[in-house]
Amino acid sequence: TNFELLTVSGGGDWTLTGTQSYTTIDVTGGTLAIGNGSTATVTASGAVTLDATTVTVNSGSSLSAGSITGGDNGVALDIAAGGSVTSTGAITFGAGADAITVGAGSTLDASSIDMGNGGDSFTLDATATLTLGAGNQISGGGGTDSLILTGSGTGTGSFDLDSQTAFETLTVSGGDDWTLTGTGTGFTTIDVTGGSLTLGNGSTATVTVSGAVTLDATTVTVNDGSSLSAGSIAATTTSPWRPEPRLPSPGRFPAALIPTPWR
Repeated sequence: TNFELLTVSGGGDWTLTGTQSYTTIDVTGGTLAIGNGSTATVTASGAVTLDATTVTVNSGSSLSAGSITGGDNGVALDIAAGGSVTSTGAITFGAGADAITVGAGSTLDASSIDMGNGGDSFTLDATATLTLGAGNQISGGGGTDSLILTGSGTGTGSFDLDSQTAFETLTVSGGDDWTLTGTGTGFTTIDVTGGSLTLGNGSTATVTVSGAVTLDATTVTVNDGSSLSAGSIAATTTSPWRPEPRLPSPGRFPAALIPTPWR
C-alpha cells in the first residue's frame, strides 16, 4: 500500500492479483497478466504507459486508468473472455505494430482509441461490449490496419462503421452473425468467412471498398436503403453460394436444339 508508481521492466513475465491502486503504471518489455487463476483489480488514477509488451486482462479482472499510452516498439492489449479495461481518457498507441483484442464477454470502455502508425489490428468479439465517448472513434492511424470482427460461432454482434476510421482491411470471421450500420468508405479489402454479414438493419449502411470483397462459407444481406460498392466481389471455391443456371428462351436456341414435346 501507499505506492504511487508501479514499474514493470526487464523482459520478464509478471502476474498481478488482488486489489492494487497507483497513480501511474509503466510496463516496458516482457508480459503483464492481470489476474490468472485468482482475479485482480488494478487502478491507475493517471496514465498507464506501455511499450514492447503484452498486457493480458484475464477473466473477472479489470484495469482502470486515466489514460493508456503505447510507445513505438509494439504493444498488445488482450482483454480475455470476461476481462474489463476502462480508460477515462484516450487510448493512444505509437508507431509500432500494435494490437487490441476485445474477447468474448469482455468490456472495453475508452474515450477514444488511436492505434497510431504501423500495421495495427483491432479485434472485437461478437459478445464483447465496446463503449466510446460520444462522437469519438477508433482510428487505425497510419499504415495498413485491420479491423477484425470475430466470434466463436454462437454470437450476434453489431458494429457502427461511423465509430471507426483509417482501417484499410475489414475481416469478418469466426461464424457469428454480424450487422454493420453507418458509413465505411476507406476500406481497401473486405474478407468475410463463415457466419453471416448484414448491411443495414433498422438503420442503413454504406460500405465502399476500393479493392476486392472476398466471401467464403457465408451469407451477405444488403438491406433496403443500404449499399455495398466494391472493385470486385469473389466467392471462393468453398463458398455455399451457387448461381442458378438460366437457359435462354426457345426463340434463341438453334432450331435443332429446341426440344419437341414427348409423344
